[in-house]
Amino acid sequence: MPNIITKQFNKYRVHYKTGGATNRHFALIQCFDGNTVVGQLIFLDSPAALPSPRANASTAGPLNIFFSIERFSAVVDLLRNEGPLEISLDGEIGILSNATVEPVGEGE
Repeated sequence: MPNIITKQFNKYRVHYKTGGATNRHFALIQCFDGNTVVGQLIFLDSPAALPSPRANASTAGPLNIFFSIERFSAVVDLLRNEGPLEISLDGEIGILSNATVEPVGEGE
């Protein structure tokens, strides 16, 4: 049974990429805890074969989660409107979520 790796973050930076005949990576959102990159949300052109999420170098490095580019707007909306947030790996499942429970009907 895999261990769940979770990292909270409080800042993010968006990168857009273009060009290259084989470039599948169209957008990248880096997730920061202070000035340290703790995760990367990587958006690819096709949902057909998204790589499994992974930790870089070890659990101490940034966590990488892959999404189809079609999910970009929904993810940015979550980043803009919710917090605190966390990025997690549960085996081969990547998770982006609220770090706390919110009350029903909060009306955000």
